Amino acid sequence: MTAKDPKPPLFFIHGMWNSPRCWNNSLPWFESKGYTVHAPTLPYHDVAPDDPVPDDLAKLRLQDYCEALIAEAKKLDAPPVIIGHSMGGLLAQLVAVGTLHQGLVLLSPAQAGNLHLLPSVSAVKTLWPIIRRWGFWSRATRLPREQALWGIFNDMPEDVAQEEIDRLISDSGRALYQIALPWLDPSHGSWVDYSRLSHSALVVVGTNDRITPIEVARATTRKLPKDSSYREIDGAGHWLFHEPVVSTLNQIIENYLDSRH
Repeated sequence: MTAKDPKPPLFFIHGMWNSPRCWNNSLPWFESKGYTVHAPTLPYHDVAPDDPVPDDLAKLRLQDYCEALIAEAKKLDAPPVIIGHSMGGLLAQLVAVGTLHQGLVLLSPAQAGNLHLLPSVSAVKTLWPIIRRWGFWSRATRLPREQALWGIFNDMPEDVAQEEIDRLISDSGRALYQIALPWLDPSHGSWVDYSRLSHSALVVVGTNDRITPIEVARATTRKLPKDSSYREIDGAGHWLFHEPVVSTLNQIIENYLDSRH
């Protein structure tokens, strides 16, 4: 990036059962580096954990999330670098297909349906209490504590993990169905048209990620432009937003942003 090039806005997309608060340790970092940051809330996610579950939440598809995000991205003064975590990493790819952007950062990305990978044992173990129930795709879902601790908040202090678990909210069973069982979704809502992604991207994953393991991140990287970058954070699980992991993560993203020009 030359001195004359303005820094692109950064567009952060949170993941399933979560909200933009996951970026609380990242947004100030990038603002201090001169970036304008935007972290929209997915539809019906602007709630507290104990609030009543919105009636229409369970009906939302990945396509509905993308439509809302694209509308927000188009309000920006310039095409953004899109940054997403977990389901947000999949949504980031889908949004990038549908709108102008200047780069892509995928953190522990959920699997695109057209990667055609078999579900990992660890992902199935994490999601099993939900997906074993017939009709979960028509209900709002929330991951039980034991599975959240094992599959998402592993390899971090248990007291910190418990704080994060207490903040989880409900999410769409339909969206989870599209990600977890993509071959059964006639709309192909989790399929990414990789032929339309031309900007270099960065993919980051923890080596101990259980719900979106490193095989998914590696397969995603192989689909992206050849000048894309791939990084693993040794010993980290799926949740990348606690210290000291988040400081390492922020620096990796900053290095990618600096290398774009």
